[in-house]
Amino acid sequence: MSFASGLWSAGRILLLLAALGLTFAASAVLGLRLALRTREVPVPDLIGQSVPAATTRLAADGLTVRVDTSRRERPGVSPDRIAQQDPAPGVSTRRPRAVRVWLQAPVRATLVPALTGGSERTARIRADQAGVRLEAAAAVADDRPAGAVLAQWPPAGATGDSVWLLVSEGPQAWPVLLPDLTGQDATQAAADLKAAGLRVVILPRRRPAGTAAGLVAAQDPRAGSPAGAPDTITLEVFR
Repeated sequence: MSFASGLWSAGRILLLLAALGLTFAASAVLGLRLALRTREVPVPDLIGQSVPAATTRLAADGLTVRVDTSRRERPGVSPDRIAQQDPAPGVSTRRPRAVRVWLQAPVRATLVPALTGGSERTARIRADQAGVRLEAAAAVADDRPAGAVLAQWPPAGATGDSVWLLVSEGPQAWPVLLPDLTGQDATQAAADLKAAGLRVVILPRRRPAGTAAGLVAAQDPRAGSPAGAPDTITLEVFR
């Protein structure tokens, strides 16, 4: 065999070995990528779950859970349930990575503010500022001004998220029996009726000859009828 033929044969062998090496390297890289990809799993949604339930769920995918000591607040999640997680739901991660979770903060106790003594409007503002819901306000007759808060439940300083009020509707006006006002001075009769909390309407009536002006000719309701605020009494007066 000549030197040139031997050199050509050696070159072919080297090229074959290089091609085999490249093929092996490519296969190795591809195999490694496939192996790594087969180890990836999507992270499940753990929001609202308990730690034991989340641990069981993650273990099925070859993942673990790690509870952070700090707390989070998330609307609609019960205390001590998972409120936040990392990685987020749906994100792919490799086994056996730990999913970090934060638990919902406990409910903070709300203290009922003092609402008695002021007006109902002031009580509503104070309750709203304290984060307390005003359930209802029952009204009763009382000597204190209308709208004044007489009592509350629960009392001030108690824990709770709602409160009931008892509110004054003002002094109760008791009915009176109307006296017979005919023939009396209309000005004085009207003043007496208004002092009793009644409203008065004056209607003129033509005065017969020989009758003094300014006297009550008739009244409605008639004498003896019960009347109370805010009833209206009509007086017909000679003019």
